[in-house]
Amino acid sequence: MIINKAYKYRIYPTKEQTIFLNKTFGSCRFIYNKMLEYRINDYKENKDKENYKFKKLTVTEVKKQFSFLTEVNTDVLGYESKFLDKAYANFFRNPQQNGFPKFKSKYDAPSFSDKGRALNFSSDNKFITIPKMRKSPIKIIMHRPLEGRPVTFTISRTPSQEYYISIQCEVEIIDYVLPTMNQNIGIDLGLTDFAILSDGTKIPNPRFLLESAKKLAKEQRKLSKKSEDAKKNGKKLEDSKNYQKQKLKVAKIHAKVSRQRQYFIDVLTKQLVEKYDVLALETLKIREMMQNKELSRSIADVSWYDFVAKLKYKADWNGRIVVQIDQFFPSSQLCSHCGHNDGKKSLDIREWICSSCGTHHDRDINASINILNEGLRLVNEKGE
Repeated sequence: MIINKAYKYRIYPTKEQTIFLNKTFGSCRFIYNKMLEYRINDYKENKDKENYKFKKLTVTEVKKQFSFLTEVNTDVLGYESKFLDKAYANFFRNPQQNGFPKFKSKYDAPSFSDKGRALNFSSDNKFITIPKMRKSPIKIIMHRPLEGRPVTFTISRTPSQEYYISIQCEVEIIDYVLPTMNQNIGIDLGLTDFAILSDGTKIPNPRFLLESAKKLAKEQRKLSKKSEDAKKNGKKLEDSKNYQKQKLKVAKIHAKVSRQRQYFIDVLTKQLVEKYDVLALETLKIREMMQNKELSRSIADVSWYDFVAKLKYKADWNGRIVVQIDQFFPSSQLCSHCGHNDGKKSLDIREWICSSCGTHHDRDINASINILNEGLRLVNEKGE
């Protein structure tokens, strides 16, 4: 079976290389915005005409108008045109969810993409070269070997001024790599505990953002002060060195929290996939839940979406089954022992006794058992 697998590595460009990479970021942003602007204006001017069709501004046409774009690899600019086409396609497919394509801002985390075959690695895998920089290898830390055939690569810069390269490869894997464990698990996701398993295991919520909250609040107060000082002195924020230095400190704290969170999710999902054959989960409407102002920060910090996404593709690679039950399934209301529905309970009730059979329940463990039972029913129904 052929799968697409991404490998992300930290790169360390020199000052000269940083200038070129930043120039490429800017050129990609510029051409994307130009092509989007052209489409919007063309639609406004011609939408009422009979048999109107969308018109595109090509990369070649933009390069003729702006000669500085010739300093950047043409394929990189071509990918921006593909990204814009994809943004439009997503919008027309589901306008409410995806929204109309937006102009790129220089304050966004920038990136550019190119074909995988354009990458060259040094013999010791400590340096890479990309088009327009063949004589200037970039230092790379390959903490794990690259597998498969590189299809595309993306170089990005984080708000904390760190540079990364993500290489998407086509990798051939053997179907059902992991042996059958004859164990299944139900998983109830929460905020107090990150995950409650149907075998009674509770995985604590690491609360990485909360751990850094005091330090982050302190640095953000300093950032606000630097902003006020810059305005008093009549300086733009981008021209204030003190503001930019402090902004970088805040960004580095956020970057550390993000790395901690991703590592935790990577390790946990790997352990679950290695141990269980069927993994049953509840379906969460995270976007709707984020509208709760009191819980939105905690929900964002716990990162359920990333956990579910990684669990799914790792299970897919290794022949495991992830099944999500219906969001309206009353997992917290049913007695996992006799199946009696005791009715809706407020969130502050963490333990209860079934009025039918008298079984004492931990709310979360009972919910995870019901999730497992319903998940197995769905799997058997599908005949997987």
